[in-house]
Amino acid sequence: MATLSEIIYEVQELGVKSARSDLDIRRWANHSQKRIAARKNWTFLRQQQPFSITGAVVALTSNSAANPSVVVSAAHGLVTGQKYTGSIDAVSGSIPTINGERTITVTGATGFTVPVNVTTAGTGGTITFRSVSLGSTFKCLSNEKSPITYDDPTGTNPRPIPVDVISRAISNRIGYYNPSFNTVTNTYPIQYVFLEQNGPFGEWALYLPEQYQPVAITFNVSAYFYPADLTLGTDSNALTNHPMLEEALINLTKARTYFAEETDSPKGIAAMAMAEQAIRSAQYADVTQEFCGRPLRM
Repeated sequence: MATLSEIIYEVQELGVKSARSDLDIRRWANHSQKRIAARKNWTFLRQQQPFSITGAVVALTSNSAANPSVVVSAAHGLVTGQKYTGSIDAVSGSIPTINGERTITVTGATGFTVPVNVTTAGTGGTITFRSVSLGSTFKCLSNEKSPITYDDPTGTNPRPIPVDVISRAISNRIGYYNPSFNTVTNTYPIQYVFLEQNGPFGEWALYLPEQYQPVAITFNVSAYFYPADLTLGTDSNALTNHPMLEEALINLTKARTYFAEETDSPKGIAAMAMAEQAIRSAQYADVTQEFCGRPLRM
């Protein structure tokens, strides 16, 4: 187990002539742990987390000419500082428009910001919350047959109900051709959801298809998540607590420090080799653990 302070201490012991700042080392450590996490779907990074869709339709008063645009709304009941995704409709006058699927950041009980550079303010409109952001650390869904379930809001089914994960295009096609969906009564169970990324490097969001009326519901998502960034000296996470990958992380960070001083540093190359050896050993151990603790298919 290593904290950020211990990683910085290990790297600063290298005796590099032009010592790097703690800020540089922290940045390199966070970059290195993301590289390690991307190498495979590590079993210790698989979690089940709840994500709630409010289902609310909130009236909007205005949006400002600013970047990001500040929206004044009715009370929405969302958590200040958190990000949500919603469908904005019927806003008039805004140039460019803020209508469409947007990821918003809540700023207060009756307001939020939209990441659009608005030059002419707008008025009116509504936002419907039929989706939820999976956060900046979401990597991918787990390999279970049904990685997403929900608890029946009607309370008639005490067990988690699995849903299929499909694309928006397939959702639209099924909704159009399948007359069994009751868009008036919103008959349970919900049969499917879809995931979409907000831009090439944006956050992934989970969507309740439009065949279902907006409803307050919590989905349980089994997925792989990147480790949290190391910010404070006392910070640690699942990767830094791993005995083999802790060594790999320290060596990768050391290599970045060596290469910052000399692009073809022999010491940097040696540190990279040691990190690679630790990662391969961890991969072998992780595959064994994954086979022994294979999740049951639902």
